[in-house]
Amino acid sequence: ARAGRLRQQRRDHLLELASSTKDYRVLGAIAGVFKARNCPIGMAVASFDLLLGAAAVLIERLGDLERPEVLPDTFINNLEFQNARSSMNSIVDGLIGWLVAAALTSEELVTRYVEFVAALSERNDALKARMIEGAAPIMNDPSLMRLILPTFYSSLLGASSLLRACAVRSMPKLSRLQRESLPDLVFDAAIALLSDPFVIVHQAAFAAVDRHAFPDRVKDRIVIAVANLVLNYANSTDAAIGRKDDFLLDCMAFISRSIGPSGMVEAFEDLMLDKLLTLKPYDVSKKIRDLQEGLNHKPKFADLLVRLASDTDAMQHSSDQIRAAFGKLPLDVLRNAAGLISGAADRQIAESMDVTLLLECLTRVDAIEDAEALAKRVLDLIPHTVRDAPLRANARLRLMSISLEVAIKAQDFAQVSSIHDEHRKLLSSIEDRTGREQQLPPFPHNFF
Repeated sequence: ARAGRLRQQRRDHLLELASSTKDYRVLGAIAGVFKARNCPIGMAVASFDLLLGAAAVLIERLGDLERPEVLPDTFINNLEFQNARSSMNSIVDGLIGWLVAAALTSEELVTRYVEFVAALSERNDALKARMIEGAAPIMNDPSLMRLILPTFYSSLLGASSLLRACAVRSMPKLSRLQRESLPDLVFDAAIALLSDPFVIVHQAAFAAVDRHAFPDRVKDRIVIAVANLVLNYANSTDAAIGRKDDFLLDCMAFISRSIGPSGMVEAFEDLMLDKLLTLKPYDVSKKIRDLQEGLNHKPKFADLLVRLASDTDAMQHSSDQIRAAFGKLPLDVLRNAAGLISGAADRQIAESMDVTLLLECLTRVDAIEDAEALAKRVLDLIPHTVRDAPLRANARLRLMSISLEVAIKAQDFAQVSSIHDEHRKLLSSIEDRTGREQQLPPFPHNFF
């Protein structure tokens, strides 16, 4: 018992120290103590009111630290300032975790938790928002949800944008069973946040949607709200919005996979594709699989894929996805894009880019004459050097395969026979070169 009291006294002293010290190293050490996973339930229950007060004091200190006059504008001071803020945020998160863990033990503590949140003024919206977001475990308990649900619902409708954002951000943390048991009024309020004018709120609401925090019965209303977000962001010229293009891509990907190929209005499809053609190819390539679900039948989608295939960064990071997307294109869409593909391949050859994917597309739509001409250009650009011999051999093999299709299509059987002979000679020379390379003595390790 005495050891328990000593541990309790030490933790109380740490809380007092966290409320007063400015040393970021001390704050970091205290943050390591007050982690949610380290919560001693008995002590948290016994110190419930002290934990509430400490959280309120630390949030006040965080607000004071946000003022620019707190520290002189030097690199060292700014670094310490950021470290102190980070540590204090970690302590607040840990304290809220301890409070929630303690509250789960009894209805009385949940009531005290809720009453404390309700009593916080607008000046304390930062703490109120974080306590609402952290209360997801309480809402996951069927016997305790009724005690906190009114406060949670009022937070979704709150005057503070931070409070609304944190409330909707907590919804994906609920179990599916608990979400299904929520009244429709809660989902009505959460869906309305998708139309909220504050960026922090509607982006948080969409994040909840993207993490499947809403039941299927409200899917149609969500799709309409997200479509409105696409329209607003696609036509927005506000450069101050953070992650504007990334968020727009997330919304368009959600619409495409939710509606599919036959549910979108044609004008809306065109608007999405026109916007996609203006975004960075690398960013679009990361969402190409989802976007294809709703736009694969559109000719402009082939234009988009050609643009991605012509971008070095996109092909370097998403080549498999882009190749798979080309493979799923309907033949008529791909055939209509043959001219664009040929032009893109010409530009790629001039920039020394790999055109294998575009050559495959041309052969797939029977534009084999164009493919043969491109393959010849690629071969001609490879130097006749020992170092480039393997690369040149591969290019010759590719050209032979395409030329063989051209000869078969023209029923030029003499040319077919000539290509077969050339193919055998090339394979023989490749085997000879491989054999010579294997017979070379190993490079001496002490050459230098």
